[in-house]
Amino acid sequence: MKKEKAKYVREIIVKYKSRKIGKGIEGEKVTGPKTVVRLFKDLQNETKEKLIVINLDNANRILCFKLVALGGCNICYARPIEIFKSSL
Repeated sequence: MKKEKAKYVREIIVKYKSRKIGKGIEGEKVTGPKTVVRLFKDLQNETKEKLIVINLDNANRILCFKLVALGGCNICYARPIEIFKSSL
C-alpha cells in the first residue's frame, strides 16, 4: 500500500477595518460639491445605494447628517417624509 500524504486546510483570518463615514465632520463648512465628495469619500466603494441627508446651518456648516434610505446596487427608494424628518 502506498503511504498517503496528510492534507491540510489553511485557514485565513480576515480582519475588517471599521470606519465611520464622515467621522468628525460636524462644523465643517460646505463650500461646494467638492467639499461633500472629500468628506464622504469612503462611500465611493459601497455596493449599495445610500441616501444621506446633510443638514446645514445658515453659514453652510454641517450640523448633522443621517442615512435616510438604503437601496440595491443601482436604486434607492425614500419617502419624502423620511428626508424632512431628519431636518426637523
